[in-house]
Amino acid sequence: MQEISFRNDILPLKDKLFRLALRITLDRAEAEDVVQDTMIRVWNKRDEWQQFESVEAYCLIVAKNLAIDRSQKKDAQNVELTPEMAEEADTSGPYDRLVNNERMKIIEPLEVIDFHNFMNQSYMILTDSGGVQEEAPSLGKPVLVLRDTTERPEGVEAGTLKLVGTEVNKVHDEMIRLLEDKNAYDEMANAKNPYGDGKASDRIMDAIAYYFDKENNQKPADFR
Repeated sequence: MQEISFRNDILPLKDKLFRLALRITLDRAEAEDVVQDTMIRVWNKRDEWQQFESVEAYCLIVAKNLAIDRSQKKDAQNVELTPEMAEEADTSGPYDRLVNNERMKIIEPLEVIDFHNFMNQSYMILTDSGGVQEEAPSLGKPVLVLRDTTERPEGVEAGTLKLVGTEVNKVHDEMIRLLEDKNAYDEMANAKNPYGDGKASDRIMDAIAYYFDKENNQKPADFR
């Protein structure tokens, strides 16, 4: 893997990071601060650069989260606290418990590259998304499907997915099983992906070559 250079690979991203931060904060000074903070955070992670699939994607994620945090804090400062709001602040619903839990992050929807990078960095995935059920097994991530049924039954049959429904105790138990039982985790993570092996393009090219020049090309084997 080519060595990553702060001067050549990261500094040139400043304009792109600034435009991203400006779209979120709508404030040039705030956006400039976001870029500065992003550069500092990325530099402090320099020992981990080679582990990133894309250092640009990482920089964009850091800048986006910093910009959102600044924007939310700015909005909160402009809100006048009323007695009714103070009373409501004492209540603690499910959303409040998530937002106020420092181990949880509620983030904006990600672009596809950033989202795939997030999935690749995860240990396991809980979802009700049909698309994620297909994508996650390609990354070797066990998927707990928060549904009672799925339109991807082949994933359940292959062992890459497991239907766990939405009942709290069952979801909790299945999460703990994957966290504590390495054999159970490896069985799902290493199950054969029923949605392909990433070589579809090669097979298509071989099939096209055979179709137009059967004399000089061997017929590709059927994919099973």
